Amino acid sequence: MSWLRILLYYVVAIALSWHLTEVSTERDALSAQPAATKQEPFLAVVPQRIDRVRMEEGETAVQFERRDGRWVITEPEGLAPPGDVVDAVIEAFSSLPAIEIVSEGVEHEGQFGLVPPRSRIRLEQEGAVVSTIVLGELSPTRTAVYAKKSGKDEVALIGLNAKYYMDLIFENVRRQRRSSGVQLPGDPVQEGAKQE
Repeated sequence: MSWLRILLYYVVAIALSWHLTEVSTERDALSAQPAATKQEPFLAVVPQRIDRVRMEEGETAVQFERRDGRWVITEPEGLAPPGDVVDAVIEAFSSLPAIEIVSEGVEHEGQFGLVPPRSRIRLEQEGAVVSTIVLGELSPTRTAVYAKKSGKDEVALIGLNAKYYMDLIFENVRRQRRSSGVQLPGDPVQEGAKQE
């Protein structure tokens, strides 16, 4: 084999190595771009600054206030708070992005169960309303819920975390009120009450 041929092989090897390095660098840069594009959470708030939360579902309403770092129920009075579930609701809205924006206008709100909404949550900070979020129907696959926040016309699909925790809170309120003998709107009439 001649020296010229050996030199040619080395030049080709160097050129291929340089080309593969460039292709690899470009591919790494392209694959890193989606990771660099961080999705915004559904609700941009600082959870620790929220000091009042009001939740409504049908005719049932419950209001919480943060006092000395703990949530207490201020409406209806006399109920025990559900622990850190209120923080879990706020965290679900403020840490997870929307799965998908399904509508940009208000004309289709009814088809998503938002007129009237199935449930509503109002978040306040130092007496000012930060945001009101309404939740509608579950998605057809029952893996997400339709939601809309105040100040936006967008209807979004969000994960079920917040709805799940809100359902726990409402069930806790209903259970405590039933055990105290208070009849709630929409509750079936108790057998003893029927006989009276």
